[in-house]
Amino acid sequence: MFPGGVLAAVDLEAGDVRLSAAAGVLSHDPPAGRVGPPTIYDLASLTKLFTAAAICLLEDEGAFALEDPVASWVPTLPGVTVRHLLEHRSGLPAWQPLYEAAWPGRGGPSVVEQALAVEPAAAPGDRHEYSDIGFLVLGEVVRRATGRPLDAWVQERVLAGTGLSFRGTGAGPEAAAALLATGTLAPSEICPDRGLVCGEVMDRNAWTLGGRAPHAGVFGTAADVAGFAVAFAGGRFGAKRRDELFAAPAGGHVLGWDTVAKVGSSAGSLLSPASRGHLGFSGTSLWIDPDRGAAVVLLTNRTHPDRQHTAIRAFRPRLHDAVARDLDRLSQSAPPVSLKGNARD
Repeated sequence: MFPGGVLAAVDLEAGDVRLSAAAGVLSHDPPAGRVGPPTIYDLASLTKLFTAAAICLLEDEGAFALEDPVASWVPTLPGVTVRHLLEHRSGLPAWQPLYEAAWPGRGGPSVVEQALAVEPAAAPGDRHEYSDIGFLVLGEVVRRATGRPLDAWVQERVLAGTGLSFRGTGAGPEAAAALLATGTLAPSEICPDRGLVCGEVMDRNAWTLGGRAPHAGVFGTAADVAGFAVAFAGGRFGAKRRDELFAAPAGGHVLGWDTVAKVGSSAGSLLSPASRGHLGFSGTSLWIDPDRGAAVVLLTNRTHPDRQHTAIRAFRPRLHDAVARDLDRLSQSAPPVSLKGNARD
């Protein structure tokens, strides 16, 4: 299912870890050591949550409103608002291999230039379609509205002090092997074009952007992600939007966060229906349960050595059900464990 993984369930009010577990190894190919709480993973699309937090902060500071049309910055998208992009209702398609033209040495237009030229497949607001393309456009809206790249804003205002960071691009397979040998970074995959990928973003569209993109590129530990969840629940990224997030009806994405589907949710059947979360393609996830006052983080590298392993789809809901049961038992008995005990030095 995956070489290894790390779990952390954190109390959102106290900032304490209630459950922590690690199992497996960093890699089977090449062989590498066991994972533990300090293991760093490619968070993949969990990066979108940090982008969403930045968008809410920018709205609070008057850079734009979520209902503002983006046509003043991106004229090719009439009728699309910032909220449409954030909530995957812009009409833009889910994904395209934009990296093919932008691959180093090919001289084609950049991934962002191509994303801005993608034609919507539906009218704004007509349907929900999870879209990396939409987030690439959202990053460019931020750059044009503020005069600063979105990744710089995210790093400064959202990731600072959490241990989370964009790692950028490395020097290829040899550097990746050296990082794997340190025992702190889990490899993401063995890519046909890039070889062993470890310590730099797996997503190829993000990689051609230097590993710094609004939809992928952030790395961290389970404790790092849990720390973000605690800060988010505490209103650090805008209490007004946080309250809206949990008050909104379930269905699709709300302010960049996924909601619990009535059938087949990765959150399982026992976490609160009001829970909000997100998945990452590499095998990562974060769910916040407001009724239990807890966040559940799972980090794995299910894409290593390749992307064909999909058993995590059945594993995630079973795991979250088990965590929900244990959290309910622990709330009656066991004292919390300090979050700092699981943080990376």
